[in-house]
Amino acid sequence: MTRHRSTAHRARRLFLGSAFAALSASLAAPALAIPPSLPQIEAEGAQVIANNQSRTDTAVEAVAADPVIEAVIEPTQANATLSGNSVTASATANRQDSTLVSDTLDLSTMAIDTYLAADADGITADAPAVIAVQQTMEDAPVTADADFTYVGITADGVVESSLAIAANRQEALATGNDAASTISISGNDGSTGAGLASRQSTGYGSDVSANMAGVSRIITQEVVNSDLAMDGNLQRAIATGNSAANALSTDVLSIEGTSASGTPSLVTPYGGPEVNAAYALLSDQQTGSEVSAGADGGFRSVAVDSVVGSSMSADGNALAAAAYGNEAQNNVLLTANSIDAGYGALANVTNVQAAGGATSADTLGGTTMFLSSDLMGSTISAAGNSVQAIAIANRADANLLSVIATSTSAPDGYGGEEGGEWPEGPEYVGTARLTPFGEMTVTAPFSVQNAQSFAAPVTASASQDAARVTAEAGIIDSSVAVLDNDTRVAATGNRGTNGLMVDANSIATAADLNSSQLGFGDVRVTVADSDDLAGARIAAQGDVVGSRLTVAGNSTQGTAIANDVTNSLGVAGNQLVSASGHWDAVAGLASDDLVASADYALANYQSTGMGLDPGEGEGGGIPQISSDVTGRLAGVGNSIIGSSVAIEGNSQTATVLANLASNDLSINATSLGSNFDIAPGTALSSTQIGIADLAATSDLMIDATGYVVDGSVGIADNSNGALAHMNDAVNQASIDAVQIWELSGAGAELFTDPGLPGLAVGDHVLANSQLADGGVAAVAQTGVGNIDEGAVLSRSSYALTGNSTATEAVANQAINGLSVSAASRGEASAGLANTQESHAGVLASAVTQLGYAGEALSDAQVLVDGNTTSAAARGNVASNSLMLSGTPTYGAMPANASLTGSGAVSAAAGLANSQLNTGDVTALSENAGHDVVLNAVGAEGSKLILNGNSVSASAVGNSATNNVTLASLGKLPTAAVANIQMNSGQISAWVSGATFHAIPGALTASRLGITGNSVAASAVGNSAVTSIASPR
Repeated sequence: MTRHRSTAHRARRLFLGSAFAALSASLAAPALAIPPSLPQIEAEGAQVIANNQSRTDTAVEAVAADPVIEAVIEPTQANATLSGNSVTASATANRQDSTLVSDTLDLSTMAIDTYLAADADGITADAPAVIAVQQTMEDAPVTADADFTYVGITADGVVESSLAIAANRQEALATGNDAASTISISGNDGSTGAGLASRQSTGYGSDVSANMAGVSRIITQEVVNSDLAMDGNLQRAIATGNSAANALSTDVLSIEGTSASGTPSLVTPYGGPEVNAAYALLSDQQTGSEVSAGADGGFRSVAVDSVVGSSMSADGNALAAAAYGNEAQNNVLLTANSIDAGYGALANVTNVQAAGGATSADTLGGTTMFLSSDLMGSTISAAGNSVQAIAIANRADANLLSVIATSTSAPDGYGGEEGGEWPEGPEYVGTARLTPFGEMTVTAPFSVQNAQSFAAPVTASASQDAARVTAEAGIIDSSVAVLDNDTRVAATGNRGTNGLMVDANSIATAADLNSSQLGFGDVRVTVADSDDLAGARIAAQGDVVGSRLTVAGNSTQGTAIANDVTNSLGVAGNQLVSASGHWDAVAGLASDDLVASADYALANYQSTGMGLDPGEGEGGGIPQISSDVTGRLAGVGNSIIGSSVAIEGNSQTATVLANLASNDLSINATSLGSNFDIAPGTALSSTQIGIADLAATSDLMIDATGYVVDGSVGIADNSNGALAHMNDAVNQASIDAVQIWELSGAGAELFTDPGLPGLAVGDHVLANSQLADGGVAAVAQTGVGNIDEGAVLSRSSYALTGNSTATEAVANQAINGLSVSAASRGEASAGLANTQESHAGVLASAVTQLGYAGEALSDAQVLVDGNTTSAAARGNVASNSLMLSGTPTYGAMPANASLTGSGAVSAAAGLANSQLNTGDVTALSENAGHDVVLNAVGAEGSKLILNGNSVSASAVGNSATNNVTLASLGKLPTAAVANIQMNSGQISAWVSGATFHAIPGALTASRLGITGNSVAASAVGNSAVTSIASPR
């Protein structure tokens, strides 16, 4: 069966210069004005809970000042423990908890369509069962301060005793609006409906701040044959502007004959959101003031005299600061034996979040152990400690709709709400849409819609966070380990997790998931600086004798992301048929709108900086997204004698992204369609626009003492990295069944042109579009080796192996996969379109300087092996994979590809890729050094090996891998691939001044080898690998 395909689908517009710039600008600032009178709630239903809370003109403050939890002792054969204590300052402006538990019999007398709406004037909520919650603040700051809190043990000499500070809590918690709402419906006939509407607003002059200042400390004199533990303690500050936990669930025998009027979900930039669905959940959150969290603390163990035959631990402690502008969890679960809907939408989840105030989180402190005298015959552990500073303007980690039934039937498109696109065609449902004027809509019976925007800076920082063990004297016959400590600093503008799942035996319905994220503010992360280094280290001012020093598995991460989303739409069943009325599945820009239009449709839109002219953004320009990390790893002493030092498996990373998306659409069934039923189609559309300046910088020093006698030093498998991506998307669509029938009976049609968004039309389609402008820079520098002068290596080894410095800077990166797999009959077409455009300047720079410098080697070995330095810069990168399998019974439709400066493809299996790069792309490594230098006596009876080290720089303007795989027990479907790449930017790869030096001076009875080292610089304007394969 072949249906007519309208050419209206083919209308496309330029990325820039279109009304989408007006869209982004119109959504830059949230509507936060609160009218003079209290916003109202209008709610109607058989059972109604309405809760309206407002805080104005007065502050809310909680202070826990100068609390002291302390033991002052002089222990001998004693035990002293401070555990399970807490100091908490908690402040909340508005808090509510609403629960509505209903039986369907109690709701059956109320015939009312569910309708939810929210705006600055209040909430309207109509449904048989209703919860309506509104919380507002105006000139009402909220502050929680835990000031100068102290938990400690002060001891004189400690002899054969045990001291512990464990599982204590010091915290400050501040929340503007906090709401938890739950509707639960059970019974036989669930044909009634329910609505849950939540609106929260922190207006102007309503800053929310949480501050914790305190310390946990053990301080002693001499420690003999004793155990000291600082384990499992928590210090934190958490500030939240708006927090909502909303849940709606049904457990009924059947849902039949429901009705709803109007668009299932409508979100606009000029008014409040509206929802029309039998079972509906609407959450609307806005912040207009700052949200900040600060944690100034730390965990300290101090011995001001010697430590002998003892153990000291500082394990599993956590220092955290977290600030969330808006935070929401929205969950709808429909469970029924059968669902046979009447008219209109059946279930919807809509989440709207707008952050107009700054969001910040800062920590000061970490885990430190300080010894004023010798450490002898003892063990010290600083392991599993964490420092976290997390700032998120909008966070929606669970916008979820789940439908579980034996059979599910929804109204077909011949009577749906969406309206016909073709004059001669029927009306249809099942489109996730974003218009140039900022309107977001979904039209399917089951849908999820998410809209997030932030317009103010989001920042996070950590200072003095290193895990440290410091001895002012020597370390003798002891073990010191700094292991698996973690510093994580992250700032995010918008973060969302959206999911829609339908699970039934037979399914005849449509489902939409639509997500939009807009970012206009700066996003900045700072981890330490050149005067205050992060990381992990062991440092002794005296000699290290007969001991083991280990610094391993420690991690420091700084991550700044403007928009981050995970979208998933999954359908599982036995028999699936089309109920949408669509003649084709459509993904991309059609008739001026960005759409995913099909029975099962997933659409993602992300924009950073779009709509801002120079001078309009924060700081007078486009958004700045940056991560700056500075760290040090060390195992040092005056000299290393009969001892080992291992600095292994540690990592430091700076990461920045403007837009990050993971989109997944999956269908698992026995049969899609049949001889008598049209098969459902699928569409996945993802669009990312990034106009910003990105900078990821990571500077790491790794050093170990070079004066070693009868010992070993190993610095191995440590990594330092910087990653900067403007747009990054992973799009996966998987349709898996025994039989897959056709939707339209026509082949897929694809349109991808440089400078234009892509469009894909067919039975199962995927379209990805990305635009980048501004700057993308990733810079990393690593120094590795010894810094002590006059170093001598005698009967010892010094090995620098497997360490890496890597940078990656990319304007646009996409991994696209579409798989349509039929075990037997396969009639459907499949099309994948990828379009990428970059005008951004891209820079990746990586430098490593490592080696050993001293005076002499005697019966010793220096090994510099397998260390890597790499800088990779890319304009556009795409990995496109299309798989179509099954045994078609129709006649083969012709395959066509047209390339005349633009790309058009038609085939049963079609793939089109278009890439345009005009920005300069530079990969750089300057003065990378791998050196062994002896400045005096030279080497005798020793080995100096520099082997397998590499330095590389790679720059590519456009890079694409396009793979089409066909499989069939009979004849193969037709296939076509079109690839267009245009580059006018300067592509440069530089490796300059790289050295592999061995300069021992006098070389006596020794071996010197410099082998297998490499330097590579590669610059490519356009690169494409394309294949059509049909394994049999």
